[in-house]
This record gives sequence, C-alpha cells and structure tokens, in this order.
Amino acid sequence: MKRFMNKKVAAIGLAAGLALGAAGAAFAYFTSTGDGTGSASVGSSTAWNVAVTSDSSNSLLPGSGSETLSYTVTNESSGAQALNAITPTIKADSSGDVYAQGVAVAGCKASWFTVVSNGDQSPAFGTSISSQGTTTGTVTVTMQDSGTPQDNCQGILGPDVNVHAS
Repeated sequence: MKRFMNKKVAAIGLAAGLALGAAGAAFAYFTSTGDGTGSASVGSSTAWNVAVTSDSSNSLLPGSGSETLSYTVTNESSGAQALNAITPTIKADSSGDVYAQGVAVAGCKASWFTVVSNGDQSPAFGTSISSQGTTTGTVTVTMQDSGTPQDNCQGILGPDVNVHAS
C-alpha cells in the first residue's frame, strides 16, 4: 500500500506542480503600447472644360438685336465637383478692342457689347456634377449704341465671348 501511496502522492504533486506552473505562466507577461500611422490622399479640383457655341447670324446692331450663345460645361475631374457660377465676358485686348474669331478688331470696342448669363443652366448652381458630367445653358450678347460711329464693328462674326465656370 505504501507503494500505491507514493504513486498517488507523486501524481498529486505533479498535478499541483503543473497547475502552479500554468498559473505562474498566466501571470508572467509584459505590457506595452504601440502606435501606427497611415494616410489617405485628398484630391484637388480640376478646371472645368467650357465650350461655347457661336452664332453667326450677324443680328447685332448698335442699340438693337441680340444673340443667344449656348455653352456646355464638362467636369473633367475623376470625382464630382459643384459648379457655383458662370461668368460671361466679352474678350478684349489691352486697348479695349473686341476679339472676333480670335483676332482683335481695331476700333471696335468691347465696352460697346454686353453679355449676360441667362441663368438657365441645368442642373442648378451648387449641384454636384459627376465625373465627365455636363451642364448646359445660354448667354445673351447685345450691342449698345455708343452715340459715336461704330463702323469698325460692321460685319464681324462676334464678339468672342468667354464663359468662366467656377
């Protein structure tokens, strides 16, 4: 029976030793902290592509007549952008002479012409336009009577109109 007791005591001792060893192992660890850094890139706006359809009807006369020009604005960006404004202007050189078909016309003053946006673009300003999406609208050009001879403007196919999109 002594031999049986020794094996029993040995088994209990071994079990107790393993339990204490496992318990000790469970409490034997290190603590630490860590940080990681990542980044994401943010795109930037892309210039709008603006195409203006010219009218060659020559209906402008000093103080009468008007021409309506159509424009298409295309979002060339890879993401959506919001179109907030259309600003049409008459293209002029440094002396104020109007451009017609890309050439300055001496003595035909840009100040004799007005151009206004008709506010009919679709979709409305501030609307997000998807990549490669478009919006269209019109502008109206008129010629003012300056009270002076405006002969240098006769027969021009113009004036050239810039449509700025922002």
